[in-house]
Amino acid sequence: MRGKKGWLVSAAVFVLLMTGGCQHDAPAGIQEIVLCRAIGPSQDPIGQTTTFTPTSVIYCSVRFSDLPAGAVLTARWYYEGQLIESGTTSYTISQTEWSQRQTAIGYVTFRFEPRRPLPVGNYHVEISLNERVVQQLPFQVLGP
Repeated sequence: MRGKKGWLVSAAVFVLLMTGGCQHDAPAGIQEIVLCRAIGPSQDPIGQTTTFTPTSVIYCSVRFSDLPAGAVLTARWYYEGQLIESGTTSYTISQTEWSQRQTAIGYVTFRFEPRRPLPVGNYHVEISLNERVVQQLPFQVLGP
């Protein structure tokens, strides 16, 4: 998506690692949310950080387990407390990604890519699961 300020925000990749036949007693949900500079081949976060340059691509990696089909993960990106236009992306877990008899652990990666350099300042990304805020991660864009 492209906003008036030239930012590109997208739900980059979803990878599902399947483990058939296992049952876990832990409640379903989010395991870890981190900001990072890159994403590995298995969609694992690389270069965790909370500071970026004005031209950085910013990744928010959400590791989850046992989310049911139909669950919706949403990222909302903010600059100095204001929602960035076109700064909202969602990913819906589909029924075909696993059956009820399978346990799933996977990642959803949200990507925030500036079309032009970002203003220096304070930002945060808000991650929601089914419209309920799970976590807010603050980060800074520092001068070159």
